[in-house]
Amino acid sequence: METLEKRNACLIGKTFTYLTVLEVIGRTNNGTKVYKCLCKCGNTHFASTNSLKQSVIKSCGCLKKERQFKIHGMVGTRIYKIWQDMTARCYYQKNISYSRYGAKGVKVCDEWRNFLNFYNDMKDGYFDDLTLDRIDPYGNYEKSNCRWATYQEQSENKKNTVYLTIDGDRKTLMEWSRISGQNPRLIRFRLNALKWNDIKMAVFKPSTKKIYDRSN
Repeated sequence: METLEKRNACLIGKTFTYLTVLEVIGRTNNGTKVYKCLCKCGNTHFASTNSLKQSVIKSCGCLKKERQFKIHGMVGTRIYKIWQDMTARCYYQKNISYSRYGAKGVKVCDEWRNFLNFYNDMKDGYFDDLTLDRIDPYGNYEKSNCRWATYQEQSENKKNTVYLTIDGDRKTLMEWSRISGQNPRLIRFRLNALKWNDIKMAVFKPSTKKIYDRSN
């Protein structure tokens, strides 16, 4: 005879359109089981047995929005894929990058869980050769913390990147190196080995052969 646990688990692990059933969380007034589900977009949603089996509920609501976006020709575009990837690495545990984002508490702001809001905020300045970059690599995905950057700029903006502030202007060591024309190894040598306290001088003071040789 089938046990209660087996009956409760009958839909667990199954996927209905965009919803994957995670667990039983209760019952409706008429005794129908209610499940907690994970939507393809990363949101959680609750649905009853009948609503899943009869396809009354197919997603958390994102499928309807997705169909609306198709009308506007956005689904399939590169910027739409960027939004999908951003959301997935923050909320979808099976995503290859989840351990470095969602698992570490990185979130997408509520407004940007809707693609159209993300698009309206970020469409200016977007080009196909740019990537979405968080200004503060410890911060969340939100308008005040995101920019479009080149692959080089993004690679420099990592958690182990060295930032230097000169006259109130905060830039990476590599950016200051390009501005000053000084070898970045020389700047590091001055700050770390020679213990120069004047950051501006460490960045802009013309190099001498003696110091340059010691930085290599």
